[in-house]
Parts: sequence; structure tokens; C-alpha cells
Amino acid sequence: MREPKLLALAGTDSLLRYLLLLGVAFIVGPLFLSAIENGKNFLPAYVQLMIFAFSWPLLLLLGLMAHRLFRLNGLLKRGVRFSGIVARVGSGRGPETANVRFTSDAGDRTVSVYVPSALSNSVYEGSSVTLLVDYPRKPDVAVIIGAG
Repeated sequence: MREPKLLALAGTDSLLRYLLLLGVAFIVGPLFLSAIENGKNFLPAYVQLMIFAFSWPLLLLLGLMAHRLFRLNGLLKRGVRFSGIVARVGSGRGPETANVRFTSDAGDRTVSVYVPSALSNSVYEGSSVTLLVDYPRKPDVAVIIGAG
């Protein structure tokens, strides 16, 4: 299996996609609210609202996305491939997660990982997945890079 590239891995990352969708909602939502409230003269009110009220949440989302990209880049540089079995798949609000068991030289370990949206149909309880784990530095940090 080829080594994944950062943009390909980021494009399938469910957490990044969720943060991006939240950022779009923070930009478009106030636009509609300002347009409904102020009518034709909504642009100055929208700019003022974005500068004073929504600048910090957007900066926080941007920081979270940059942090996730740096973690993915670190995984690509230092990560070790492991084959694992999905123990449990959980879905709720936000991205889908899975608990995956894999065997390392320290014994059996279980990690909780985000399921890439491209692999959501292939990841189910008992299925085999390929993990990229930051091992031995942080064995609890992993991403799924393949299924099947």
C-alpha cells in the first residue's frame, strides 16, 4: 500500500470536514440573520457582527483545523502501520468514531479513531482496517488509512 499524502489524508478526515462545516455555518448563518433583520442595509451590520461577535469563534475553529493538520502531518512522518480489528463503531453528533484493537510489541492496545468519510461504509464491527499509529511516542494517536 502506498504512503498517503497529507492533502489526501486531510481530504478524508471526518474531523476536519466537521470543523469546516461548522466554520461555514458560523459565516453563512449570521449573514442570513443580518439580512432578515436589517433588510437592504444588512452589509454594515453583518461586518460589525462578524468583527465583534464571531471573530473569536472563527479563529478558534481555524486553530483547531491547523492543529489537526499538524497532527496528521506528524503521523505521516513518524507513524507506524498496524493492522487492526474494529471492536465497536459509534456514531452520534459529529464525526463517526471506532474503537480499533491492534497488536504491538507492548501487547494488545485499543484506540479510538475517527472514521474517514470515504471509508464509512467499509468500517463495521469485526472488519479489518489499516492504522497509522504514532508509535511508540503516542500510541493512542491514530488514523485509519485503509479498510478491508
